[in-house]
Amino acid sequence: MDDAVGREVQHVSLQSEAEPGAPRTLAVHVFDGSDCSTPAAAGALTRASFLRRVVLGAGATSVVTVAVLGLPPRPAVSTPSAQADESILNFLLLLERVQEAFYAQARRGALDGELRQFVEVVGAHERAHAEQLVEALDGAADPSP
Repeated sequence: MDDAVGREVQHVSLQSEAEPGAPRTLAVHVFDGSDCSTPAAAGALTRASFLRRVVLGAGATSVVTVAVLGLPPRPAVSTPSAQADESILNFLLLLERVQEAFYAQARRGALDGELRQFVEVVGAHERAHAEQLVEALDGAADPSP
């Protein structure tokens, strides 16, 4: 029988000549006439051999990368300091003041209804955040921009 392209197609039935329950094998004759009764004979790649190749390839890539680039540097170790804490809190205070100014400007706009109420509530929260940060900085707060 020929397929749509004109190649010869062979249909082979699976009949086990071995004992019942034994794995069945299928001998297929490919168009070039070679016997492909086993994956190795067919040049097929099994899942196990594929995964083995992937793992070996990844390992080889890692070894080459370390050989060329060296080991990665150690992560930085930082020690807490009052100066770093102050700097971080002042940065957060600046952000809160910018947000507070944004909502104050929005309150001056022509907003009404639910949107105006939202702006007033969130603006009050931003003011409270800024006040808490000023208290936490205990005199070391940067001046308002």
